[in-house]
Amino acid sequence: MNYWFWENDRDTDDAFISGGWPLDEYPNSFLTGDIVDIPTSPIEITMDEESQGRLTDNLLLTGPAKIFSDKLIKILTENGVDNIQIFPCKIINLVSNECFNNYKVVNVIGKIKCVDFPNSSVASITENEQQFFAWDYLTLDEKKIHNFKMFVLSEMPSQLVVHNSIQNILKENNITGVNFIPQGEYGYGYDFE
Repeated sequence: MNYWFWENDRDTDDAFISGGWPLDEYPNSFLTGDIVDIPTSPIEITMDEESQGRLTDNLLLTGPAKIFSDKLIKILTENGVDNIQIFPCKIINLVSNECFNNYKVVNVIGKIKCVDFPNSSVASITENEQQFFAWDYLTLDEKKIHNFKMFVLSEMPSQLVVHNSIQNILKENNITGVNFIPQGEYGYGYDFE
Protein backbone atom coordinates (compact mmCIF):
# COMPACT_ATOMS: atom_id res chain seq x y z
CA MET A 1 0.00 0.00 0.00
CA ASN A 2 1.31 3.42 -0.98
CA TYR A 3 -0.49 5.72 1.49
CA TRP A 4 -0.30 6.30 5.24
CA PHE A 5 -2.50 8.12 7.74
CA TRP A 6 -1.08 11.20 9.47
CA GLU A 7 -1.43 10.99 13.25
CA ASN A 8 -0.48 13.77 15.65
CA ASP A 9 2.16 12.52 18.06
CA ARG A 10 3.31 14.00 21.35
CA ASP A 11 6.09 13.13 23.77
CA THR A 12 5.65 14.13 27.40
CA ASP A 13 7.93 17.18 27.05
CA ASP A 14 6.27 18.47 23.86
CA ALA A 15 4.06 21.54 23.85
CA PHE A 16 0.33 21.16 23.35
CA ILE A 17 -1.28 24.54 22.80
CA SER A 18 -4.75 24.59 24.26
CA GLY A 19 -6.91 27.66 23.75
CA GLY A 20 -4.24 29.64 21.91
CA TRP A 21 -5.96 29.75 18.50
CA PRO A 22 -7.67 33.15 17.88
CA LEU A 23 -11.19 31.83 17.25
CA ASP A 24 -12.71 35.32 17.30
CA GLU A 25 -10.57 36.38 14.33
CA TYR A 26 -10.37 33.04 12.49
CA PRO A 27 -13.42 30.92 13.35
CA ASN A 28 -13.44 28.98 10.08
CA SER A 29 -11.60 25.74 9.71
CA PHE A 30 -8.34 25.36 7.84
CA LEU A 31 -8.94 21.58 7.97
CA THR A 32 -11.63 21.07 5.34
CA GLY A 33 -9.52 20.64 2.21
CA ASP A 34 -11.07 23.77 0.70
CA ILE A 35 -9.25 26.97 -0.27
CA VAL A 36 -9.55 29.62 2.45
CA ASP A 37 -9.26 33.39 2.28
CA ILE A 38 -5.77 34.65 2.90
CA PRO A 39 -5.41 36.40 6.26
CA THR A 40 -4.09 39.95 5.91
CA SER A 41 -1.70 39.78 8.86
CA PRO A 42 0.13 37.00 10.73
CA ILE A 43 -2.14 34.81 12.82
CA GLU A 44 -1.13 35.14 16.48
CA ILE A 45 -1.20 31.92 18.47
CA THR A 46 -0.53 32.17 22.19
CA MET A 47 1.03 29.71 24.62
CA ASP A 48 -0.20 29.99 28.19
CA GLU A 49 1.29 28.31 31.26
CA GLU A 50 -0.42 24.98 30.47
CA SER A 51 0.89 24.99 26.87
CA GLN A 52 4.61 24.93 27.67
CA GLY A 53 7.06 22.43 26.21
CA ARG A 54 9.19 21.68 23.18
CA LEU A 55 7.76 23.05 19.93
CA THR A 56 7.44 20.18 17.45
CA ASP A 57 7.56 20.46 13.64
CA ASN A 58 3.87 19.51 13.51
CA LEU A 59 2.78 21.82 16.32
CA LEU A 60 -0.04 20.35 18.34
CA LEU A 61 -2.91 22.62 19.28
CA THR A 62 -6.63 22.75 19.76
CA GLY A 63 -8.20 24.74 16.97
CA PRO A 64 -9.22 24.55 13.34
CA ALA A 65 -5.74 24.47 11.76
CA LYS A 66 -2.45 22.68 11.22
CA ILE A 67 0.70 24.54 12.24
CA PHE A 68 3.94 23.36 10.59
CA SER A 69 7.54 24.44 11.11
CA ASP A 70 9.38 26.06 8.22
CA LYS A 71 11.56 22.92 8.14
CA LEU A 72 8.52 20.66 7.64
CA ILE A 73 7.04 22.93 4.95
CA LYS A 74 10.35 23.04 3.07
CA ILE A 75 10.62 19.25 3.04
CA LEU A 76 7.02 18.86 1.85
CA THR A 77 7.30 21.40 -0.97
CA GLU A 78 10.71 20.10 -2.11
CA ASN A 79 9.21 16.62 -2.38
CA GLY A 80 6.19 17.29 -4.54
CA VAL A 81 3.52 18.53 -2.12
CA ASP A 82 2.15 21.47 -4.08
CA ASN A 83 -1.44 21.58 -2.83
CA ILE A 84 -1.00 23.62 0.34
CA GLN A 85 -1.78 27.18 1.31
CA ILE A 86 0.71 28.72 3.72
CA PHE A 87 -0.14 31.62 6.05
CA PRO A 88 2.25 33.52 8.32
CA CYS A 89 1.80 33.16 12.04
CA LYS A 90 3.48 34.08 15.30
CA ILE A 91 3.71 31.72 18.23
CA ILE A 92 3.76 33.95 21.31
CA ASN A 93 4.83 32.37 24.59
CA LEU A 94 3.04 34.39 27.27
CA VAL A 95 5.21 32.83 30.01
CA SER A 96 8.71 33.37 28.56
CA ASN A 97 7.78 36.35 26.31
CA GLU A 98 9.41 34.54 23.36
CA CYS A 99 8.00 34.97 19.86
CA PHE A 100 8.51 32.29 17.22
CA ASN A 101 8.20 33.23 13.55
CA ASN A 102 9.44 29.94 12.08
CA TYR A 103 5.97 28.35 11.91
CA LYS A 104 3.14 28.73 9.42
CA VAL A 105 -0.55 27.90 9.36
CA VAL A 106 -1.02 25.28 6.65
CA ASN A 107 -4.15 24.45 4.72
CA VAL A 108 -3.99 21.23 2.70
CA ILE A 109 -6.13 21.73 -0.41
CA GLY A 110 -7.89 18.79 -1.96
CA LYS A 111 -10.29 16.21 -0.61
CA ILE A 112 -10.39 12.70 -1.99
CA LYS A 113 -13.24 10.28 -1.35
CA CYS A 114 -11.42 6.96 -1.30
CA VAL A 115 -12.25 4.91 1.81
CA ASP A 116 -12.75 1.22 1.08
CA PHE A 117 -15.59 0.78 3.56
CA PRO A 118 -15.92 -3.04 3.35
CA ASN A 119 -12.29 -3.26 4.50
CA SER A 120 -12.48 -0.55 7.19
CA SER A 121 -13.97 -0.15 10.65
CA VAL A 122 -15.44 3.30 11.35
CA ALA A 123 -17.91 5.07 13.62
CA SER A 124 -20.29 6.98 11.35
CA ILE A 125 -22.19 10.20 11.86
CA THR A 126 -24.66 9.53 9.07
CA GLU A 127 -26.76 6.48 8.31
CA ASN A 128 -25.11 5.91 4.93
CA GLU A 129 -21.61 5.84 6.53
CA GLN A 130 -20.16 8.31 4.02
CA GLN A 131 -18.91 10.55 6.84
CA PHE A 132 -17.34 9.31 10.04
CA PHE A 133 -15.66 10.73 13.13
CA ALA A 134 -13.52 7.83 14.36
CA TRP A 135 -11.91 4.72 12.98
CA ASP A 136 -10.34 1.55 14.27
CA TYR A 137 -8.66 0.69 10.96
CA LEU A 138 -8.98 2.14 7.46
CA THR A 139 -8.25 0.88 4.00
CA LEU A 140 -8.17 3.14 0.95
CA ASP A 141 -9.10 2.50 -2.67
CA GLU A 142 -5.80 3.84 -4.01
CA LYS A 143 -7.04 3.86 -7.62
CA LYS A 144 -9.08 6.97 -6.69
CA ILE A 145 -6.07 8.92 -5.37
CA HIS A 146 -4.27 9.70 -8.67
CA ASN A 147 -0.76 10.11 -7.22
CA PHE A 148 -1.44 12.94 -4.77
CA LYS A 149 1.43 13.27 -2.27
CA MET A 150 -0.77 14.63 0.54
CA PHE A 151 -4.52 15.17 0.81
CA VAL A 152 -7.54 15.46 3.09
CA LEU A 153 -9.73 12.40 3.44
CA SER A 154 -13.18 13.50 2.21
CA GLU A 155 -15.05 11.12 4.49
CA MET A 156 -13.23 12.51 7.55
CA PRO A 157 -11.84 15.99 6.72
CA SER A 158 -9.67 16.21 9.83
CA GLN A 159 -7.65 13.19 8.60
CA LEU A 160 -4.58 13.81 6.44
CA VAL A 161 -3.18 11.10 4.19
CA VAL A 162 0.37 11.05 2.80
CA HIS A 163 2.14 9.07 0.10
CA ASN A 164 4.77 6.59 1.20
CA SER A 165 7.52 8.79 -0.26
CA ILE A 166 6.46 11.69 2.00
CA GLN A 167 6.21 9.44 5.05
CA ASN A 168 9.74 8.14 4.36
CA ILE A 169 11.35 11.56 3.84
CA LEU A 170 9.72 12.99 6.98
CA LYS A 171 10.99 10.07 9.05
CA GLU A 172 14.49 10.39 7.51
CA ASN A 173 14.53 14.06 8.53
CA ASN A 174 13.36 13.34 12.09
CA ILE A 175 10.24 15.48 11.80
CA THR A 176 8.60 15.72 15.22
CA GLY A 177 4.96 15.79 16.28
CA VAL A 178 3.69 13.26 13.75
CA ASN A 179 3.42 9.51 13.42
CA PHE A 180 2.21 7.49 10.43
CA ILE A 181 -0.38 4.75 10.65
CA PRO A 182 -0.54 2.01 8.01
CA GLN A 183 -3.73 1.05 6.24
CA GLY A 184 -5.82 -1.98 6.99
CA GLU A 185 -4.25 -4.24 9.53
CA TYR A 186 -3.55 -1.62 12.19
CA GLY A 187 -6.29 -1.20 14.75
CA TYR A 188 -6.85 0.76 17.94
CA GLY A 189 -9.07 -1.99 19.35
CA TYR A 190 -12.35 -0.08 19.06
CA ASP A 191 -15.50 -2.06 18.41
CA PHE A 192 -18.00 0.00 16.42
CA GLU A 193 -20.50 -2.81 15.85
